[in-house]
Amino acid sequence: MHATSNFLADSPESAERTDRVLGDTRRNLNQGWIVA
Repeated sequence: MHATSNFLADSPESAERTDRVLGDTRRNLNQGWIVA
């Protein structure tokens, strides 16, 4: 998951995509261990 942060900072477009993915992931897992 940490690799996501590195590529997230790579470009704004990737950041937007990753933000959506993280949002979906947080909904799917609905746990407390994903904090981004």
